[in-house]
Amino acid sequence: MFNSANTEHFGLYAKLRAFLPEIRATTKYSEYLVNVEQVAMTGEDAEARIATFARYMDRQRTLALEGKQRATYDAPLG
Repeated sequence: MFNSANTEHFGLYAKLRAFLPEIRATTKYSEYLVNVEQVAMTGEDAEARIATFARYMDRQRTLALEGKQRATYDAPLG
């Protein structure tokens, strides 16, 4: 139920996943973000949800490097 209602942990894990082994080794804190990792990896669709956020962040990074990322959205709320 938690994973169905929340997404922040998927985004955080997708962003830091590649760096966790290095962070954990460098800081000698092998448990760093282990709870976030466990929650994000729970569920049948975990890899798909993480991949969705990874693609989004890659797209945003590319747009930012090209100077095309908007700081705000033009569409009115509601």
